Amino acid sequence: MKGGDANTLPGTYGSIGVANDANTPGGRSQSFSWQGTDGKCWMMGGYGYGSNNELFNEQNDLWYYTPCTGTISVTPTNTMLCQGVSSIPLTATGGNGTYAWYKDDILIPGVTGNTYNATSTGQYYAISSIGSCTIASNMAVILQGAVSPALGGTGVYCLGDPVNVGIPVTQPDQDYTWLRNNSSVYGPIGGNGGNQSLQFNMDAGRAGTYIVRSSNVGCANVLYNYVYVVFADIDHLAVYELCNNFVSFIWDQVVPLNVPQKYQYAVTTSAVPPASGAVSTINSQTVTSLTPSTTYYIHVRSACGFDLSTYGDWSTISFVTAATALPPGMAEWTGVENSTWYNPANWKCGFIPGATTAVLIPSGKPFYPVIVFDITIKSLDVKPGASVTVNDGIKLTITSQ
Repeated sequence: MKGGDANTLPGTYGSIGVANDANTPGGRSQSFSWQGTDGKCWMMGGYGYGSNNELFNEQNDLWYYTPCTGTISVTPTNTMLCQGVSSIPLTATGGNGTYAWYKDDILIPGVTGNTYNATSTGQYYAISSIGSCTIASNMAVILQGAVSPALGGTGVYCLGDPVNVGIPVTQPDQDYTWLRNNSSVYGPIGGNGGNQSLQFNMDAGRAGTYIVRSSNVGCANVLYNYVYVVFADIDHLAVYELCNNFVSFIWDQVVPLNVPQKYQYAVTTSAVPPASGAVSTINSQTVTSLTPSTTYYIHVRSACGFDLSTYGDWSTISFVTAATALPPGMAEWTGVENSTWYNPANWKCGFIPGATTAVLIPSGKPFYPVIVFDITIKSLDVKPGASVTVNDGIKLTITSQ
């Protein structure tokens, strides 16, 4: 049906019984209307305005409207704007080829074609003309697909510490499943618009790499950032360099390198751990000024808590310093730092071989020597799997092989 917006407008009458799009009744109230079995809409009488020559009065005219029969369709009707998808193409069919597009009942300016790329969620429809009728399409609803907010909880935890692997803001139409080391441990649970989290008190069995999988019908699953929940214990504490007066030791770092970590360590002659120790932010240390032929104990523990201000339990191993630095006239390659021959850190007890030295190159070292200057040694024993590289033009002289 059509007509003016004001209730004081007069009607436009054509020839009685002849349909004309220009015809329209005057503004009125209290009219009587109904729809016939043929679909036509009828209106009779009322109190208001008739033709241009009539004043405001009781009316006794009869009108009927033939309903528009065409339709305009927008597809797809319901879809998800999934993560990684920048837009959803909407297509209108029917109409005269020119369309006005609306989102949430607001006109989208400058768009008149039969397609529109929707880049945000909302309710979309198009309006066009079929004959003399202006028709609105069906509503096409675009919903938010799965999104991946930040997941928190990474840290080093002592026994009994509270742990919260949480999502600060969840989506009400999404489901969330927590995984530890790629196995499901909690969920799926629905989002509530606020925080959702996995909470527990720390023990060794809870340590691992956590991630949350979000699912939403119509979109692929979304995985969030990794969270590292680490138990504050020291694994694989071991001596890797031992001399008569120093020791170098190493242990597994408790968290990935991009996560802050802190340790305390001590080397003592007592098997009982001390009250505290020296602080380290790396997972290896060297302690010097030791006494030969003496039993020592290495104590290491990891810091825990978000501010790394408390510590877990000590791990302890023992060792005995050698009576002498090395057998006389002997040098042993360790290769712990690089391939430089003249670097003391690459030789056991820091002893760099000379012309009267027997040299041992063991297997299983991280680096092997590369000789870039002329050198002379007494003998050379290269074990299987080990190597010595002599650069072009360089002489390695062995006097008593």
